[in-house]
Amino acid sequence: MCRLFLITAVFVSIILPCFSQGILNVITDKTTYAYGDSIIVTTSIYNNTDTTFSLFGSSSCLTMIKLDEMTFDIICSADEHEFIFEPGYSWSWKWYLDPYRMGIPNKNGVQKIYGFSKYHLDSTTFEAPIFYGGQILVGFNINIPVAEIQNIRDSLNAEVLYSHTNEAQGTISERWQILGILIDSVMSKYANDPRLNYLAPDLMLYSYLVYPNHVFARHYSNSEYALYSNYPNPFNSNTKIKFQLTKPEHVRLVIYNNSGQLIRILLNSFKPAGMHEIVFVPKDMASGVYYYSIIAGDFSQTKKMIYLK
Repeated sequence: MCRLFLITAVFVSIILPCFSQGILNVITDKTTYAYGDSIIVTTSIYNNTDTTFSLFGSSSCLTMIKLDEMTFDIICSADEHEFIFEPGYSWSWKWYLDPYRMGIPNKNGVQKIYGFSKYHLDSTTFEAPIFYGGQILVGFNINIPVAEIQNIRDSLNAEVLYSHTNEAQGTISERWQILGILIDSVMSKYANDPRLNYLAPDLMLYSYLVYPNHVFARHYSNSEYALYSNYPNPFNSNTKIKFQLTKPEHVRLVIYNNSGQLIRILLNSFKPAGMHEIVFVPKDMASGVYYYSIIAGDFSQTKKMIYLK
């Protein structure tokens, strides 16, 4: 198993040295994004010469990206590979930027995204609206009353995705999903709050390697994806929801009530290709009709389920 390490991608405006062996391209899957759309960025180093050359580096960080002035925490594998570029060949990396997790874009309008490596630099632009929300990592002092912590959650309409109490460190660590509030404003409001041991947006980012000449980068039609009917249905204590992916995708699986109100976020992360199963356990829910909806790349589908206490 490859070891992983995390680096903070820092972009400095410099003139990179001329590097005749290959060029770097950065593209986005669309030029205009609707509110909350995932942004897929591809960085590619292409051999545009008639001689073979090679580059050494991490398989996940030979290239990196940066969005305007926003710095990502990039996860890099600690392996060291030789990437061989025959004439006409390219190696590519795909980066998936999820507004619901990362709280991006943090401004309206035209955004500039950079792709860079040790010897290469490129950029492109896209247009997208500012996103109000994201996931934050928060650590409370263990001595803070539970009711006080809940008041802060309620003031932000935060959904708790994860909570763990570490007695040794004296910290209650949580991950919150925020919607309807600009993440930057949350950071500013609580940056110096003595009740918090730490507070940070989730800007962790990693890439998927695409092989030379994009061998595995064919177009996948929606028919190759699937969201299956939950079982059992109707259900009482729990039900299983299955879905299928034909390539790695960021998957968002959510539950809505009959009025269209978001009830639960079951999944909001990257998943590999294949069949996946989520066990849904209802908590504090009334009997009735509910809907579960999946978004995975360009694929989306909604199905109905019935909960009976």
